[in-house]
Amino acid sequence: MKVKLLFLVLTLITNTSLAQVFDTVSYYKKYPVAQLHQDLDALLKKFEEIHPNYFKETPRDTVLKRYEQLKARITKPLNRMDFMNMFAPMVFDVIKDGHNYVNAPGEEIQQYIDRDGLFFPLPVRIYKRMLFVNSRKADLPYNTQIKSINGVPAQDIVDKILGSYNPENDRYEESYCSGDFSRMFWVSYGMMKQFKITYADGDAVKEIVMTGAKLEQVDQLRAKPQSEAKNYLIRYPNYAYYELPDQRIGVLEYKACADLENFRPFCDSVFTRIRKAGLKDLIIDIRNNDGGTTRLNQILYEYITDKPVAQYTQVDIKVSKESKRDLIQANRKFAGWFKWYHYLYYPIYIRLEAGRKLLLTARNGTMVTQTFQPVTPPKNDLLFKGDIYLLTGNSTYSSAAIFAAAFKCYQLGAIVGQETGEPTCFTGDWVSVVLPNTKLDVAISDRRFLLACGKCDGRGVLPDRAVNDDKNAMDVVKKMIAQKK
Repeated sequence: MKVKLLFLVLTLITNTSLAQVFDTVSYYKKYPVAQLHQDLDALLKKFEEIHPNYFKETPRDTVLKRYEQLKARITKPLNRMDFMNMFAPMVFDVIKDGHNYVNAPGEEIQQYIDRDGLFFPLPVRIYKRMLFVNSRKADLPYNTQIKSINGVPAQDIVDKILGSYNPENDRYEESYCSGDFSRMFWVSYGMMKQFKITYADGDAVKEIVMTGAKLEQVDQLRAKPQSEAKNYLIRYPNYAYYELPDQRIGVLEYKACADLENFRPFCDSVFTRIRKAGLKDLIIDIRNNDGGTTRLNQILYEYITDKPVAQYTQVDIKVSKESKRDLIQANRKFAGWFKWYHYLYYPIYIRLEAGRKLLLTARNGTMVTQTFQPVTPPKNDLLFKGDIYLLTGNSTYSSAAIFAAAFKCYQLGAIVGQETGEPTCFTGDWVSVVLPNTKLDVAISDRRFLLACGKCDGRGVLPDRAVNDDKNAMDVVKKMIAQKK
């Protein structure tokens, strides 16, 4: 579902006090006012053509006025970074939909990095609109509250960074943006080499000056969750497996719905080990899984249930030339099945399947509805028949929330943790739109999903056993298993 691209632009106009400290992006190309206005007109047009319900939360007339007011503020040529900083907060604040965003241009970022550009040197955690140090190795102690950076209150900085990304859940928003804060801070405020940081030390406020760092250096400082030592037995970047010592409990960390190619071999290895070890309890952890493709979910169901399962009840798709383009491009992998003399048949092939045909033949601008019935997963000799516990959190989003919804709907086990960040009824997926002049790449949702047993009430998947502190979820599950025994 949700695909992480380079990163989200989450900014407002550059703060004037900081603008006096640095030269933001003077060596970047600037675009004439007329071209920037044209791009805004094109962007609004594409939202109207592609998004299923862009004006659901903000009346169309109000949105049109905001676009015109924004155009009136653009009175001089701007580079792409400054242009994004102006339009992103207004454009994405129209509707709570975390699948709408703009990608910062890779050329500018790489140009800054190639010039030995430095970034804010501390990994941070955003929590309830406050800023905390998220490193146990840095000059400031772990969890120290940052009060200001270069004279700008932390509250203002957080509001800037969160201001133009508008997902359905505030806690997910904070969690997602925390992981890329240093880069987002640069997008918001430009280049700096020194950072004067004020921070809380008990009742006192102290100050430290730190030199900027490379992004990889910031990532190396990031604190890992403090928990029991994990002796990973099988590990890939997006998923891993370990066992709790002396407790005969398997833990499958499903950290992203990505890397489809390796997921089935991973599952084969995991469930082969579980069977040989005779384990009766399995924990699946998706607390920090913010999505990807639901195709991985479908594979995992084969190993944990033989019940009929549907990931959605209904999907409504706004048909556009962009959605048709993306559908055809997604199916190009099948072109390799054809010899050169079969190529004339390829356009026919991609129309043979009912769903593809429905989308490709529908008139642009119309809504196409697809309904889904539960389907029994293919028989799998490695099917796990013990008890399953699913850990969810506020950062469980998109395809991961879809997995959780079906898990709960079809009673595959107990869910422990927090409500998912993604609701059970949401607009999502996306198509890519490139603005005509600046060539900025914008993602726009093109469909509305109603998940298994979902309701359009704004709520996510609710756990069977709620845990206020996400860090305690694993302990709660272990106690549940111990009580069962």
